[in-house]
Amino acid sequence: MAFFSGVMGRLRPEATLAQAEAELTALYQRMQLEDQPAFQPGEVPPKPNDFRIEVAPGAQGLDALRQQFGQPLSLALAVVGVVMLIASVNVANLLLARGAARMTELATRAALGAGRGRLMRQLAIEGAVLAVGGGLLGVAVALLATPALSKAVTLPIELDIRPDARVLGIAVAATMFAALLAGVLPALRLSGRDLQMGMAGAGRTTGTRFGQRLTRTLVAAQLALSLLLITGAGLLLRTMLRIMAVDPGFNTSHVVLMEIGDTEPAARFGEVDTPERKARRAVQYRALDQRLNAISGVHAASVSWLGLFGGNYVGLDLYDADHPEDEHFTLLDYVSPRYFEAIGMQLLRGRGFTEADREGSLRVAVVNEAFVRERIRGGHEAIGHRFVMTYMDDRTPYIVMGIVRDAKYNDLREPKTEPMMWVPLAQAPFKISSVSLRVRAGAEASVIREARAALTATSPHLMVRKVTTLRAQVDQATARERLLLNLASSFGGIALLLAAVGLYGTLAYAVARRTREIGVRLALGAPRESVLRLVLGESLILVASGMLVGVPLSLAAGYLLRSFLFGVTAYDMPTLIGAGAILTAVALLAAFVPARRASRVDPMLALKYE
Repeated sequence: MAFFSGVMGRLRPEATLAQAEAELTALYQRMQLEDQPAFQPGEVPPKPNDFRIEVAPGAQGLDALRQQFGQPLSLALAVVGVVMLIASVNVANLLLARGAARMTELATRAALGAGRGRLMRQLAIEGAVLAVGGGLLGVAVALLATPALSKAVTLPIELDIRPDARVLGIAVAATMFAALLAGVLPALRLSGRDLQMGMAGAGRTTGTRFGQRLTRTLVAAQLALSLLLITGAGLLLRTMLRIMAVDPGFNTSHVVLMEIGDTEPAARFGEVDTPERKARRAVQYRALDQRLNAISGVHAASVSWLGLFGGNYVGLDLYDADHPEDEHFTLLDYVSPRYFEAIGMQLLRGRGFTEADREGSLRVAVVNEAFVRERIRGGHEAIGHRFVMTYMDDRTPYIVMGIVRDAKYNDLREPKTEPMMWVPLAQAPFKISSVSLRVRAGAEASVIREARAALTATSPHLMVRKVTTLRAQVDQATARERLLLNLASSFGGIALLLAAVGLYGTLAYAVARRTREIGVRLALGAPRESVLRLVLGESLILVASGMLVGVPLSLAAGYLLRSFLFGVTAYDMPTLIGAGAILTAVALLAAFVPARRASRVDPMLALKYE
């Protein structure tokens, strides 16, 4: 039978994780072999190497959370890096434009004796001042936004993710690096030829060809990176929509779940519960089940060994009583009579459990459709079929009495439904861990109070560890996807805004630099619509250039995201086309204001423009 448990301990200073894992695994294998039941002819006992202990360093945090959120957070860090790169390129582009506009001033300074290094330092310091202001604003936003981020994702425990000194230090260092990059890049343009042209009044022209190419290249780079992020957000959005469209196979509305702890001292490892202890536990659970179902506002209540959608399903090996050599692993849970009614799982054929299904009565089971398909040979009738649990001392067969509809028991992303069997809790009274209550709308609070009282009245060893709903439990299973979607959408929007601002600034600067040229065109009879088309056409050329690089980057991003996708391919063309359309629309919107301004230039004033 597949069990799991967690143990915390502190290693000796000289011990390593590998040594601890090897010693614990060897000890566990010996204990398991000593505790194995007697196997019948034809049954295959598990090999010792089927059992192992995994040891992980506690400094890395909870293993379950690390597995669920480690990759998404690493991906989020990469997304932050891309957004920061876009912002750096944006600032560099703006400083390039500002430097070009100040070329005459810089040339005059150079003529008065300022060296190139001094001019570079001046521009770099100006960029650093800009970065410090932006960095302080960014820290303020981070302090305000972090609590909202933690509330946007449902976690099994509360985590303090407020920025500390280390996080802020890294952010400041990264900001200063970006400032130097953005400030030095424009300063590198200050060649002797640039300064000579500045002294000659070249500021009236459209600038050097190198400067124009560099500016356009940076804008195209912003658009390419923005397309990458928008495509990633689109893939994750489609994934979430597909997950939300999955039919779980049960009704999540108005179902309250209570995680229960049974603190009664358990038998030591290797010992079997005594018949007296089992009988006492069975009586307690039957009384609890009756008390819960008697609560006003409860339509159906059930107690179970494990419960639904809690991430803790286990299974065991069983075989067809007529074919002992045909052994298979099957998911298992022990439940009280009204379990399927409580969680809204449809009974297709046969019957569910009743109060008569208890210790000493005929052993019965309910199975799902997948069990019928994969565990019953030759298309025989499922109802009445007998199965034996290999890992039980008692080989009395369980008889299938009912079939329920397939459902998603642990994860909405399950590629296929695993075969599953449910057995009456009264026939094998393991310690319960879950209570399911289908309640009347609006009665949740009173039901929870009365359910707590029912637990206390039944046994002082029964305690409530957590109260949630089945809907929240299902949502928790998609927490990773929702975290990624929220981050990708937020940063994708920021990247799109930065790209739009960069494109707007570049085109506005280009229009301002080409005012005389535009005035000449209009004076010679060019229609104003042609000027509008000219500027918008330039924006489309920049968008096309960005997409030329952005499409391969987006496809590569889709490949990296493939493990997070569901129902969507990594190279989903509708998503890529949609992202391209959004980018084009935003780019045209950003370009429209400079284009409209250019088309309304007064030719006479433009010819006098300096």
